[in-house]
Amino acid sequence: MTDYILRISKDEYEEGVFTNLCYYVGVTRQWGPGSKIFFARKKKGRDSFIGHGVIERIEGASELPKEERDECQRRGWKWKLYFGSSICKYQEPVSIKEILGEDYKPGKYLHGRIIQPEAVEAVLRVARYL
Repeated sequence: MTDYILRISKDEYEEGVFTNLCYYVGVTRQWGPGSKIFFARKKKGRDSFIGHGVIERIEGASELPKEERDECQRRGWKWKLYFGSSICKYQEPVSIKEILGEDYKPGKYLHGRIIQPEAVEAVLRVARYL
């Protein structure tokens, strides 16, 4: 099972992922049920993990209802990832640079990146959940 980082770029997307328990993505990876997704966002001037979820199911944009499909096409999204109750938001952001160390690449380079098992364990060890 491969785990990934997804970078959230807007407040509305952050609110949506934790409210609707799903996230739309344009990058193609080997998304699969059981994969952990760590949500990244710029917080307090640094790239940080703000939460995570485990993928329960995936739908391609072409499988969605017309209105949703049209929105996906407009925004360049190819997949809808569903998380269900597995989604967790952290009380405090967790510094990505501190977790990844020398492997850290800022900003857009985080989106869709694989996160190694040691880094997953480190995040889960220091994160405090809401």
